[in-house]
Amino acid sequence: MTPDELQKFELALAQPCMAITARGLRIDEERRLAMIAVLEAEIQPLHDDLQGIVLPLVAENEAKLKKLKKWHLFVEKWCCSCCRGGVKKAAACWSCAGFEKSPTKKELKGLCH
Repeated sequence: MTPDELQKFELALAQPCMAITARGLRIDEERRLAMIAVLEAEIQPLHDDLQGIVLPLVAENEAKLKKLKKWHLFVEKWCCSCCRGGVKKAAACWSCAGFEKSPTKKELKGLCH
């Protein structure tokens, strides 16, 4: 294909592409959700197999891994779902303070005395 033919071809595609962009892509929501379920079902056994292979290797070679520059990438850290560990938010986060829900004034008064 010559450069002139390529340019003509690209220009011929411009109008259909603009029409698709203006109209938007139609998505079959039921089929999309069905495909997501199928893919998740395929992924889970593979994930479990991979965890079964990798976790023992990490446990065996922990001393070697700690010598790596980015060892922290292998460490699983707990993160509060409420404040996400933010410094300012954590100061007011009742979950990080050990409460299941926001305590009442009466409960707070009982803690102080």
